[in-house]
Amino acid sequence: MTRRALVVLVLVSILTLAGSRPALAQQNPIDVTARTSAQQAVLGERFRIAVVVVHATDLLVSVEPPARSAALQLVETLPTVHATNGPTVTSTFEYVLAAFSLGELAPPVQRVSWLNANGDTGSAQVAAPPLTIRSESAEADGTLRPLKPQLDVAGAPTWWQQAAPYVGGVLIAVVVLVFAVRWWLHRPRAVLAPTFGQSAAEADARVQLEALAATMPLTRGDYDGYYGTIAEVVRAFLQEEFGFGARALTTTELQQRMVALGVERWQARLVSGLLDRCDSAVYAHRRPDPASADHDLTVAFEIIELSNPRTADEQVAV
Repeated sequence: MTRRALVVLVLVSILTLAGSRPALAQQNPIDVTARTSAQQAVLGERFRIAVVVVHATDLLVSVEPPARSAALQLVETLPTVHATNGPTVTSTFEYVLAAFSLGELAPPVQRVSWLNANGDTGSAQVAAPPLTIRSESAEADGTLRPLKPQLDVAGAPTWWQQAAPYVGGVLIAVVVLVFAVRWWLHRPRAVLAPTFGQSAAEADARVQLEALAATMPLTRGDYDGYYGTIAEVVRAFLQEEFGFGARALTTTELQQRMVALGVERWQARLVSGLLDRCDSAVYAHRRPDPASADHDLTVAFEIIELSNPRTADEQVAV
């Protein structure tokens, strides 16, 4: 009987030890708490959630950051702080958040994971206590408040110092543009000198066009005088040079008469195109740009030069 009792006692002890091991393994080796920096916060104001984990020194722990939602936004994750106290370590995981929903707000549940030296792992869940999110103004308050004054930064430039570089750049651009236009209007022109044996009509036309180039009525905005002079000089030259009433004909009739007299068609189109632009400027008050107006004066010189019999003979010889 004594031997049987001893065997039974040994079996009971083994079963007791075997049943106690799972219970030890199921124990959580960490102590987790969570807290908020305030019980109330203004809408959009930042507050903090701190997850404090107390664990053994040979245990590694990590905390999952708060999940972002429509009512809560994670602004910043602060560095983890570890404080050793004998065989245990207190690890503090802190997060900065902002709330965008009024009323009571329950912070999200966070998972805390751990790993020991044997490779065993586990986790626990924790949530900070709820806090109240309120509006900055009272619910029945509808009064308007003035805006806050702008912040003055020491050493910052005044408004006129900030605008000075832009104003200076605009002034420089305007000055450069004015000089460029003046140079373009008064630049030296390559006008062909009268050739030997030129007619009196050609010489007279050249003198009038050169006088027009020297006075430049366009600088005074006199488009009528400028284009009227060009049309009059060209028509008078054609009338004297070819012996028909060029002053009394329309531009289309003048082109047809020139072709009938044996003038090349492209030369007749050159004359009619110039006279059309002159009529548009004088009668329709169309104002071309300075470059186009200057080109029309050059075309007038070319018409007179091309109408020179000696020049035509030289072109045929070439």
